[in-house]
Amino acid sequence: MKRKRPRRLRILYVLLAILIAISVLPLWFYGRTMSQANQQTLKTQEQILQTTIAQSLGQEISLYMANLRQNLSELFDTVLPLASQIDAASFSTDPRLRSALENFITGPHNVSIPYATAVNNEAQGRGAQAPDYNVADDAFVRKSLESAFIAARQGHEYQSDPPITVVTQKGRELVMVISRPINVKGRFLGMVAAVVTLKHIVKRLKDTAEYTGLEAYIVDSAGRLIASSNPDTKVPGMDMASVPLVQKFLVSGGNATETSEFDVGEGQSARRMLGAYSQVLSVKWGVIVQRKLSDAYHSVTEMQRKTVWWGVVAIALSLAVGAVAAKSITRPIDDLTQTARAIAQRDFSHRARRR
Repeated sequence: MKRKRPRRLRILYVLLAILIAISVLPLWFYGRTMSQANQQTLKTQEQILQTTIAQSLGQEISLYMANLRQNLSELFDTVLPLASQIDAASFSTDPRLRSALENFITGPHNVSIPYATAVNNEAQGRGAQAPDYNVADDAFVRKSLESAFIAARQGHEYQSDPPITVVTQKGRELVMVISRPINVKGRFLGMVAAVVTLKHIVKRLKDTAEYTGLEAYIVDSAGRLIASSNPDTKVPGMDMASVPLVQKFLVSGGNATETSEFDVGEGQSARRMLGAYSQVLSVKWGVIVQRKLSDAYHSVTEMQRKTVWWGVVAIALSLAVGAVAAKSITRPIDDLTQTARAIAQRDFSHRARRR
């Protein structure tokens, strides 16, 4: 009975395995090490970038709103002594009041305040408007002015929330109505109100999105949207309280700055995001900047993709080179093996080829 020879691992396979290990393992180890190091570095840099931009936007918006309120205080200080001197019935016709409003609008304030008005305790009065605007005829602005007057009768200042989108000669624009009551010796005389534009804030948000790739928007203390770098998809008044980063801002009471990862959406449509928030000191708003996590770590993902690609190329080259090299090594050995087996079987006709 012929004895069955034990199967041996062919040297060709051993050589191929060695070549693949030598060429691929160092590349894989290097790629993995560099990816981990770069991802951590990128994460730190991205967090610093987002925190810095959020704080910078918060400070700029805070200064802008504080400047608006200072301008409105100047208007109020101008109108108050006039309102105490003229009859309530003369609010619509008094030339001094008309001149004060027109001078205010045509002065340096018209860049941010296109409309101002002063009314008596019966909501009768006059207003002045910048040339490129027609906000006084906007239905939403009129409704907001009515709400402002009701607040003024109750002795409260007013700020429209959310902002109002109006159509001007230059296109759509985001505005707010801000007012203060006129009280003299405890007697309600009327209201001073102004329509202020937020176009400079919106432009700053859009510039941030354009130059940094970060989506930027502003929410109020209730989590409702004030303005966004993409007003086509995020409109004023939209409830953003479901966004985890906005929730953190609301919980903090607007007294902190934080950068963190969070999910937007549910199920298969969920996206992992990295974002930061910062407070706007002069108003109870929060600035949010964010981007998809995959975009934040794009360079690391690209490195991993190239590492895999070069790994496949290295394996293919190793297989090709290994196959050729192994064949050149194993062919003489196989020839000698066959010759030895023939001689063992008393077949002396077989000859080994010399090289």
